Amino acid sequence: MANKENEVTCSDDLRGLHAGLPTISADASKMAGASSKYADFTELSKDHEAMTHILFGRDLRLKVALTLWRRNACELVSYLIRIQDTGVLLDCLPVLTNNLQTEAPCLSLGCCVDLMPQVKVIISSKYEE
Repeated sequence: MANKENEVTCSDDLRGLHAGLPTISADASKMAGASSKYADFTELSKDHEAMTHILFGRDLRLKVALTLWRRNACELVSYLIRIQDTGVLLDCLPVLTNNLQTEAPCLSLGCCVDLMPQVKVIISSKYEE
């Protein structure tokens, strides 16, 4: 019996809510004006989508680099050479140079020699700053 009373009360409440809503045709005309006002939003969102895609890829490469750094520094260097991404190399370079300045560096001389052509490309580029 209590369930029947709840159903009746809920259905009465819902009818009251629907009665207070404005008509759909008035809302539709307001929305049409708003959509024409923001017509350029689609073009703007395409630019953001491209940037989001680029940043997602870079984040993924940095996560792989971090995993390789924790495993073995030489694997990280070979990964950086293989992907040929100067942005990721620039992000990893301070970590690599700090490691070389410690008393127990985990980078071998061979890894440093392998990195030199990549560093040379970065230094000779117009974006070296």
